Amino acid sequence: MIHKEDKNVLGSRRNELLKDINQLEKELKQREEQLPAHSIRPHQILAIEKLEEKIKQKKEQLRSVENKLSKPQHSGVS
Repeated sequence: MIHKEDKNVLGSRRNELLKDINQLEKELKQREEQLPAHSIRPHQILAIEKLEEKIKQKKEQLRSVENKLSKPQHSGVS
């Protein structure tokens, strides 16, 4: 079980991760839209791959936080 204070911290972390993911996905979309139809340069693909990896990591962190938040809350009273 988690305490109310811990749940508040996790809730804030969840919101931060959602914001980060949203921003990274916007940036990824922009980069993809900027790709030329021909002659794509390696650094353009690398930038996209790095963003995709960051998004994946943030989503894994979010999943972990949400798993912790879904556990029953401990009131701290015995």
